[in-house]
Formats: sequence, C-alpha cells, structure tokens
Amino acid sequence: MTPETEAEGRGADAQPGVRPPDFVKIDVEGLELPVLDGMEGLLREHRPVLLVELDDATSAGHAQKAAALQDRLAALGYRVERLPDAYRDIDWVVSHWHATPIDAVAPPAPDEGEIRGPDASS
Repeated sequence: MTPETEAEGRGADAQPGVRPPDFVKIDVEGLELPVLDGMEGLLREHRPVLLVELDDATSAGHAQKAAALQDRLAALGYRVERLPDAYRDIDWVVSHWHATPIDAVAPPAPDEGEIRGPDASS
C-alpha cells in the first residue's frame, strides 16, 4: 500500500507580487494537466514558453497523456512539438515537449557584436 500525503497548494495564478515567468519547466510525474489547470490564467495572460516532461510505464498510457497535453495546450493557443528522445534504453516511456504561444513575438536579433545576457555590460 502506498502512503497518502496531503499538501496544500496554490496555482501559479495565485502568486501576487511575483513577476510572471517567461519560461516554465513542468516535470510533475503524471500531474501535468492539473498543473496546467492551476496556471491557466498565467498561460492565457503572460504566454510563457513551456518545457513539459511526460512519462508512463506503458506506450499506451504515454500516448494518452501526450494527446491530452497537446489538446489542452492547443486550446490555450500553444504550438506543441515533441523534442528528440533523451532516454532511449530504459523500461519507461519518457518524452519532452516544447510549447510556444502561437501569438508569440520573437525578440529582436542582437546587432552584430552585441552581447546580451546577465554578463553583458551596458
């Protein structure tokens, strides 16, 4: 028997005073859809890029999760693509998904020789 644990949680939408993220990685061992539900407002309003890991013990279970993930994100206005498999020789089905808002505007390309990032000096 697996012990049960209760935990209080708040959706990402309920984080006053916290700057919304530009990028979110979701690796929650089967709870991907509830996590997306908890951050639906953030996804609709702030449009972060997502990296989602899905896993399952079976190919059929994994395929169901992948279809549900793609449907949910498409309904939220995201383009979803499966990334190349990272774990090939394991007895578990794992995949990674990159999701970008369809209405996303790419940042302007840096001028030649310009350095951008945390180490760049102004």
